[in-house]
Amino acid sequence: MSLLPIFRRLRLIAGVLILALLPLSVPADSDEAFKLRREGRILPLEKILEGVPAVQRGHVVEVELEYDERYKRVVYEIYVIDGDARVWELFFDAETGEFLKRKRER
Repeated sequence: MSLLPIFRRLRLIAGVLILALLPLSVPADSDEAFKLRREGRILPLEKILEGVPAVQRGHVVEVELEYDERYKRVVYEIYVIDGDARVWELFFDAETGEFLKRKRER
């Protein structure tokens, strides 16, 4: 009997536990984030999350909304843990929902 299926299940359980324990983060100035959303200047998080599976399979464990100097715009930074317990950071334009970049966290 192979232990591989057991380890895969344990990784999945660990991912679910991490998701349950790590709340989605709100930017330091949450009033500004809510204002941007009300004014329609950024997309709702739910809309951005719809595009995550097309970019990276796994479980979302953290979300940040920040102004990114590299892109000169507000971006959603979404952290995803995959089936091999690797964490990926995905960048989406907060106004358009355009996928910008994916990088592996170390």
